[in-house]
Amino acid sequence: MDAFKIIHAKFPKLPVIILSSQENVQQAADLMEAGAYDYIQKKDKNVVEKLKNAMLEVSREMQHGFFQDFWKDKVKHKSIFIVEDNPTYAKALELFLKQTFPDAEEVKVFPVGEVAVMELERGNPGVIIMDYNLDDNYYDAKSGLDAIKDIKAKKPDTNIILLSSQVRIDVAIEATKNYHCHYVQKDDKAFNKVEAFIKGVWV
Repeated sequence: MDAFKIIHAKFPKLPVIILSSQENVQQAADLMEAGAYDYIQKKDKNVVEKLKNAMLEVSREMQHGFFQDFWKDKVKHKSIFIVEDNPTYAKALELFLKQTFPDAEEVKVFPVGEVAVMELERGNPGVIIMDYNLDDNYYDAKSGLDAIKDIKAKKPDTNIILLSSQVRIDVAIEATKNYHCHYVQKDDKAFNKVEAFIKGVWV
């Protein structure tokens, strides 16, 4: 992480591929959000193929600094959507955000992603906080990542936080690399990380 930060600070457009045996999902997501081009696990049986594909992808990439520039356009709508199927957790997060951001136009809670996607037609939230496991209480509901794909198809500039207790590094990498999400693992510091991100995009 330290070496990457030094390299990225001096050469921000130089693509850096992380090759690691670590299984820390948050660390993988943090590296991707910090500007790493890709994150490949050493224990993956297809590690050589993935590394080759990543290098081919780099050779075709016309502009390597998209992570660095992605968040420069700040949001204008101070409203928040929470997509969370655990009503207790959703309520706690809602109360926290209302207290932390009293100037927010609205904080709305949705139990499934499909409803939040429909609501996009009428509203334009500044930030969407999306749980990954949305089919725990609603077995036929889409996963958080599938809902994110639908949201990005409709409004690609939407700021999304993927807030999740899942431990799959590939999910974190897909969310951060392909959909430019901010990944936050559900732990005792999650609310503070959400607060910091929202303060970063609201000016």
